[in-house]
Amino acid sequence: MDFIKYLFSLPHEQVIQAAVHSIFLVSNLYIGALIGKAGRLAAIKPKKVNIEKVILPPEFKNVPTITIQDIKDQRSEVVNFVTTLKKKLPDSCLKNMTYNVDYLRVKNKKRLLWLSIAGTYIPSANQIDLAKDSALYHELFHMASSNVDTRFDGFSQRIGSNWIGMGLNEGYTELLTRRYFPSADKKENKKKKKKQQENNYKSYDVEVGICRRLEKIVGADKMTEFYLNANLAGLVEELKKYSTSEEIESFIANVDLINQYGNEYSLYKVRAITKAIKAISNYLIKTHMRFLQVQLEEGKITEKQAYEMHKEFVESYGDFEQFLYRKYPTFKDRDIYNIYDELSQEQSLKR
Repeated sequence: MDFIKYLFSLPHEQVIQAAVHSIFLVSNLYIGALIGKAGRLAAIKPKKVNIEKVILPPEFKNVPTITIQDIKDQRSEVVNFVTTLKKKLPDSCLKNMTYNVDYLRVKNKKRLLWLSIAGTYIPSANQIDLAKDSALYHELFHMASSNVDTRFDGFSQRIGSNWIGMGLNEGYTELLTRRYFPSADKKENKKKKKKQQENNYKSYDVEVGICRRLEKIVGADKMTEFYLNANLAGLVEELKKYSTSEEIESFIANVDLINQYGNEYSLYKVRAITKAIKAISNYLIKTHMRFLQVQLEEGKITEKQAYEMHKEFVESYGDFEQFLYRKYPTFKDRDIYNIYDELSQEQSLKR
C-alpha cells in the first residue's frame, strides 16, 4: 500500500485542519489589513525565469585562513558572528565568509530609515550600510553567503535582466539569523512589544515560514550549505528529485512575488498575493508528499512514520502562532483533498 492510499485510509481530518491553519494561511496577515481598503485591482503576475540557466558559483582557488585578529572592522557583533559560525558550521560552509570578512566594512547610515530600510549589504563594495544595529546579523549572513566576484547572493542569482530567488534568499537569511542569533531577535522584539498589533509582523515572516518547510524536504544541513555557498543551482537540483523544472520555476517566482509585494498595503495586490500563497502551499505540500514517497520506497521510513511526518509538516507554523485564525483563508479543505487526489492519480500512472 503506497503512502497516498495510506493517507486516505486514515482519518486525516487533523491533517486537513492543520493544513488549513498552516503557515501560508497565516500569510493572510497581509490580507486582513488589505481587504478593508478600497482600491483598484491590477494584474500582477510572478516573473518566471528559466531555472535551467541557473549556474554554479565558481570554486575558490585560494581561501585565506582568517583569525579574529584579521578582522578590520572590530565590532563585537562581527567577531561574535565569525566565532559562532566557525564553531557551529563545517568549513565547507564558510568559504564566502572567510573570503569576504577580512575586508568587510560596516558603516552607519541612519538616513536609510527614511526609506524604511534597517540595513543593506552591498556585494560590489563588500560593505554593510546599517541604520539599525538589530539588522547587523541579518546583513552579516548576506555577506557570508555572497560570492562578491560573481554577485551571487545566497539563493539569489541574476539571469539576464532578471533576478531569481530573492524571496527564498531573504527568507533563509532571516531564518538563519533567528536560529544562530536569537538574542538579537528577542532584543528587537522587546523594543516593539508595546507596538505589536494583530497585523504587525516581523521582517520576512512569511518567507521564513516557507523556508522552514523547504528545509524538511531538502534537509537543514544541506540547505544551509547550498545557501552559504551561493549555490542556487544545488538547491534546484535537489528539488528536481521531487518536482519538475516548471513546478520549481513557478514556486520560486511566487515566493519572489510575495517578497516584492507582500509588505505593500494596497488592495489591488490582494488577488495576486492570495493566488501566490495558494500556489506555494500547493507546491510544498505536494513536494513533501513525493519526498516521503521516495523515503518509503527506499525503506528509510514506515508508512506510519510518513503519515506522522506529513501531519507535522502541515501543522507546524513556526513563529506565526498569533496569526493562525484569519477571516480570509486562502486555502480550503477541498484544496488539500485535490492535492491528495492528484498525487494518487500520479502514482497510478507510474504503475
